[in-house]
Amino acid sequence: MGIDAASRPESSGQSAPPWAGCRVVSPGYFRAVGLPLLRGRDFEPADKPVWAQLGDAPYQRRVVISNRLAKQLLPHQDPIGKHVALWKSQSDLDAEVIGVVGDSLERGLAKGPTLTVFLPTGQNVLASDFVVHTRGNPLALVPTVRSLVAALDPNLPISDVRSFDQLVYRSVAPQRLNVILLSIFSGMALLLATTGIYGVLSYSVSRRTSEIGLRIALGASRAAILGMTIRQGLRPALVGALLGGLSAWWLSRYLTTLLFGVKPFDALTYVCVAALLLGTAALACYVPGRRAMRIDPATALRIE
Repeated sequence: MGIDAASRPESSGQSAPPWAGCRVVSPGYFRAVGLPLLRGRDFEPADKPVWAQLGDAPYQRRVVISNRLAKQLLPHQDPIGKHVALWKSQSDLDAEVIGVVGDSLERGLAKGPTLTVFLPTGQNVLASDFVVHTRGNPLALVPTVRSLVAALDPNLPISDVRSFDQLVYRSVAPQRLNVILLSIFSGMALLLATTGIYGVLSYSVSRRTSEIGLRIALGASRAAILGMTIRQGLRPALVGALLGGLSAWWLSRYLTTLLFGVKPFDALTYVCVAALLLGTAALACYVPGRRAMRIDPATALRIE
């Protein structure tokens, strides 16, 4: 529906009123789905639906709106008690805002919070969805819910019963597939990098056998030989981690659709990934370094 603050005149020159999704709910719905009540109150059984029955005396309509919608309609104001026009430019039904609830991501995590206006239910509204809040496994209560509904009307079918975890799981299925593929390719890249570092250092140690033997013969400790080998291997790894971090920061803007609850530039994530890469490189350098420590000076000099 189109919705606007009733206090704003038509010729105010401000931006067009927003369009918001409408949801007809009964008292207790917000608590059941976990939407926090930020201001005002929840619906009560005495709150009548916005659609008046034929012959009803005029009464005050009441609605609850989402926090993002409240900020757009009534910026820098307390929305409780303010009036809004429902179905703007169509019927302009006047309604009082009695509550503001937290925002929800009904269209998926990548779409952002939705603008929502909640209307009180009534006898003339066809309710099709029921939400049951449980303390244990929600699907274990399905037989009980079916029996309760059958006791009210055996002709009412119950279908498409799902838990909220299943709803969230299905909503992020494409993003999960992309993350799995990225993880597989990243693991393969890490394995190739580790193998490459190990191979290059092993080859370098084999080519420098006489040099390392001469160093040991001249008094270099085996710990110094190990440190030298690891330092030589970590030097390009440090440069690569720095360049990779800069490249990841530049490319992170294109991965925002895969990030939920994490900013594109999250310092902790960058530090953890860099530590993982450097730790892997250090492990790949350690094996050739241990081999260099065991070089016999006499054998190395005879080879020379």
